[in-house]
Amino acid sequence: MSKLHVISKRDGYRRAGIVFGRVASVIDTDALRKAQVDAIRADPHLKVVAVEPDKSEKKGKA
Repeated sequence: MSKLHVISKRDGYRRAGIVFGRVASVIDTDALRKAQVDAIRADPHLKVVAVEPDKSEKKGKA
């Protein structure tokens, strides 16, 4: 499971069917299509940081 922390330069900004704001949104990339993830990552109005899964999440999948 991969996640992204996404912050917009302004509140109410939309990309890939998701509303973003100045507060970080945590997005589970498994719930999105590749085209949506690509659009979010490529958007210059969004700051996107990939987040590694927690150790507890890794243990839960084993």
